[in-house]
Amino acid sequence: MRKPIPPASALTSADVLEYSTALLQEYLNFVAHSGARWQTCDIWRVLLAAASQASTIEAVCGDWRQGPDANTVRQVLRECLANDRLDVMEEALNQALVARLPRWLRRQSLEVAFDLHDEAYYGRAEAEAEFVCRGEAQKGTTRFYRGATAYVLGRGVRFTLALRFVRKGERVAEVAKALYQRVAASGLRLRRCYFDRGFLSVELLQCLQAQRVSAIMAVSLGIGRRGIKALCQGRRSYRTVHTFHNPQQGQVTIPLAVVRTRERRRQGKRRAMWMVFATLRCRAEPRVVREMYRRRFGIESGYRLIERMRIRTTSPCSAWHFLFMGLAVLLLTCWNLLQWRHLQQKRRGRRILREGPFRLHRFLRYLEHAIDQCFILSSTLVTDT
Repeated sequence: MRKPIPPASALTSADVLEYSTALLQEYLNFVAHSGARWQTCDIWRVLLAAASQASTIEAVCGDWRQGPDANTVRQVLRECLANDRLDVMEEALNQALVARLPRWLRRQSLEVAFDLHDEAYYGRAEAEAEFVCRGEAQKGTTRFYRGATAYVLGRGVRFTLALRFVRKGERVAEVAKALYQRVAASGLRLRRCYFDRGFLSVELLQCLQAQRVSAIMAVSLGIGRRGIKALCQGRRSYRTVHTFHNPQQGQVTIPLAVVRTRERRRQGKRRAMWMVFATLRCRAEPRVVREMYRRRFGIESGYRLIERMRIRTTSPCSAWHFLFMGLAVLLLTCWNLLQWRHLQQKRRGRRILREGPFRLHRFLRYLEHAIDQCFILSSTLVTDT
């Protein structure tokens, strides 16, 4: 058995840039440029700089004395990215996400969370009718670019295992199936799945029940003729069964865990609050189900980190928005991989991550520093007199 190569004793900003750029160039090879002065690696450095600052391509290109022009980078993206190549982009991003996962992640059964993430869209609805989804109002709009992710948390590090770009009109059951198949095809074993309430549908419940998948799914209290809220009675948590109906998809009977808990309000008083979960092949007590489901809440903090690394753009091209969303997810994976490689805590039993020395802020600063050295950061402002 080949022994793993020990990590380097020191991690520099140049190492961080090289590691990230190598992963992008190896798997996201649909972005390519061989100009007289600037190469593909330079284009990726510009995109990494924009992502590390959560800024625009125009803004970061204006900070350098010898870097590529913003028009050059945009021209390369226009030539390499188009809406009809979203499948190619999605496949490449998914390969990159699981390419360098730690070995221990493949040797154990995983508890994977599935969730939906929306990016606000403010353009004309008819311009990108195929890729803009409707949703609940937030950030001043009801139209969004939507991505779905499968996510796992283990030993203190978070990894995104699969990414799906959601098209308008695509059923949530199709999205969940695609993510599940993607995770299974990567050789990872799933022990239990956790679904956000946005995935609730009769079709998906029927599929999970037929495939004998262990899953926990949050249920909205306003579903059904009388609503699931009608089950929220009494003074104790309990288990029951409920039949979900859909005129097109039929019906399915699913065990439910109805959990009564307490919520502290701002005034300091506590009030009763109900939570309902659909449980498939999970016989745990209701309060235990709630504690198990709480493990998936880390995905929300992951989305906040993704927003810190998403390139801003006003381009009407959906492929650009999806690429920048996928690039942020991939950078988050790079950060976690570097943490695990260099900050493993040696101890008896399983190794865990030593948190603190290499937080996301330092990872982004390392990227900025290395790229500024490549393109020479401008420190003088020339003004016209």
